[in-house]
Amino acid sequence: SVKRIKTTPKVNVDEKDAVLAALKEELAQLKQHMEKGGYHEELAQEVKERERLTAELSQSYQKQVENAKEMMKEREKTLAEHGLSAEEMAEMMGVEQQTPYLVNVSSDPMLFGCLIYFVKAGVATSVGSSKESTIVLSG
Repeated sequence: SVKRIKTTPKVNVDEKDAVLAALKEELAQLKQHMEKGGYHEELAQEVKERERLTAELSQSYQKQVENAKEMMKEREKTLAEHGLSAEEMAEMMGVEQQTPYLVNVSSDPMLFGCLIYFVKAGVATSVGSSKESTIVLSG
């Protein structure tokens, strides 16, 4: 019956906070090991990498937004270098410049930007391997 149901409290922990706490604990252990005379170059590199990751994860929301905007500028620059700027594609495909699209990115210049999917406004678009998806991916 209902009286036999047992509930246990669980603390909701943000995944990022949990990873950050684990990194800080690991960093403290590495530093403690180094202080006890366990210094060597590989361990120093591990400490340096953990400090970098900790600093990266501790960034403020505003700093993360700034980094995202910078990455967006770089992406647009790279697409433009490959002839895939929003203006060029809109002109070439005969769609409005504000039409959202998906484009493939590859380290191989022959494959970079060879797939472009325009997303229709007001129409639900699904991406996946299912035959019912609007954009079907396979391979």
